[in-house]
Amino acid sequence: MNTQPLYSHREWIQRPARQTGGLLIFGMVLLVVLTVIGLAAGTTSSLQLKMSSNALEKNASFQYAEDALAVAEKKAIELADGMRWAGGNFDCSTTGYYALSTAPNQTNCNGLASPLNNLQVFDPKTFDWNNAVVVDGTSVRFVIEFLGKYDDIAMRTDAARGTAAQKKKTAYMFRLTARGAANNDSFTYLQEIYMRV
Repeated sequence: MNTQPLYSHREWIQRPARQTGGLLIFGMVLLVVLTVIGLAAGTTSSLQLKMSSNALEKNASFQYAEDALAVAEKKAIELADGMRWAGGNFDCSTTGYYALSTAPNQTNCNGLASPLNNLQVFDPKTFDWNNAVVVDGTSVRFVIEFLGKYDDIAMRTDAARGTAAQKKKTAYMFRLTARGAANNDSFTYLQEIYMRV
């Protein structure tokens, strides 16, 4: 009896399918796309961090300028009361104090302030801030300009509110300019006209 195997050994061996590397190409493309997305996210995060830092510094410089302006207002009140009650003058020998050359009640003044009718505004960007008043030993500074004493300012009294009765008073007018500086060299300048009656 002749026995033959049902299947030859060759029939069990299958040839491998032909590989073209498509999965490898897909994986590389996916890796490149993910890398680009990661780099873009990192750049965006870095820019957002810088923007928030700049906004924080800008806010800080504004707060410093507000503080300096509040100190300047207190000084202006002291100066006005000194001129009114003590009969003194606005003495510009103090660093950061200036007055109109035509302003009454002033001595030792160089005339940094300009008349209001000229509409010439004090330019904080060109001013030498080393000639300003320093607040708390920092780069926060202010300048006080005495614009003059104005007599016969009509003010309503509390008792005559709503009526035509008015009381005449003397007003002392100042222009206050403050500068606040933050760590990244951002500056904020604030200016106001302040009148002490």
